[in-house]
Amino acid sequence: MKSIAHRNAKFNFTQAHFIRHHKTFREHTAMVKQRTINAFPEGGESMGWQKGDLLVHFAGCWVSNSCQERWDQFWNLREKL
Repeated sequence: MKSIAHRNAKFNFTQAHFIRHHKTFREHTAMVKQRTINAFPEGGESMGWQKGDLLVHFAGCWVSNSCQERWDQFWNLREKL
């Protein structure tokens, strides 16, 4: 069985191929900073949530039993669009 990292790397390679070599795919694809659509509660400037980001991903919150705490924290920071 292939590791998740291996499968993700293969997917990213395939995605990059389509972006480079297929005009139709390229014309309907946008590249954005990961943080813009998949920020983390913590993670510094490049990956940590900042005001204006679309969402925050509570990856692994179950490990530290902090899901509800993080949900409450970010729920209170929400703004209407």
